[in-house]
Amino acid sequence: LVTPPLSSEMPPNQLQFSEEPLVPIGCLATAYCLGAGIRSFYRRDTHNQQKMMRLRVAAQFGTLMIFIGYAGWNSFNFKAMPGMIVDDDAERKKEHEKRET
Repeated sequence: LVTPPLSSEMPPNQLQFSEEPLVPIGCLATAYCLGAGIRSFYRRDTHNQQKMMRLRVAAQFGTLMIFIGYAGWNSFNFKAMPGMIVDDDAERKKEHEKRET
């Protein structure tokens, strides 16, 4: 994935879309299936209506799973011990002080 540079000129919605592109795409797919299902309802095409409503539920489920996946990935911590705070500068200073003495 290519991450765009963060700048103050980029609107927040565009920044969110660039960080999590699959969520808005899933929302659009859900909206399309809903619209096509309602259009089939007005045309009294029960077979297509049922198919589109099932696709809508699948698209909603997929979008929700993608959203949960992004939330989990963003909160995932790669540290070995999440409660541990590592201050590299402090460790370097201690090593430098030991070498001087």
